[in-house]
Amino acid sequence: MLWVLVALLGCGEDATLFNGIYSVTVQKVGSSGLQKRVLGEQELPAVAECLAGGTTEIAAEAVLTDLLPSTYLIEISDASGARSFELYTQQNLKGNHGKYYVNGCLLPQIQALGL
Repeated sequence: MLWVLVALLGCGEDATLFNGIYSVTVQKVGSSGLQKRVLGEQELPAVAECLAGGTTEIAAEAVLTDLLPSTYLIEISDASGARSFELYTQQNLKGNHGKYYVNGCLLPQIQALGL
């Protein structure tokens, strides 16, 4: 009976990676140096929606191997706290706890910001 309860509750982990994103900072690290952008109220909703609805955890073996010419450090603050991710391929992020994620809409959103 206990295993059924654990299976239904998912061991207490929330299936949603992000919960109520209220701050996103993007840092581009490339050959031209470091560029930092704290997203404003006009930019935040679209990026937050992209992150919340389009980010899924994947196995390390499933990441793409074609690296971007620049790396993007993404700092996200939400109801779970502040976390950092590295966007290093067109759709792969690495979290600061060694987990890997896929998101197909984040890079175009960042590039649309001029970064």
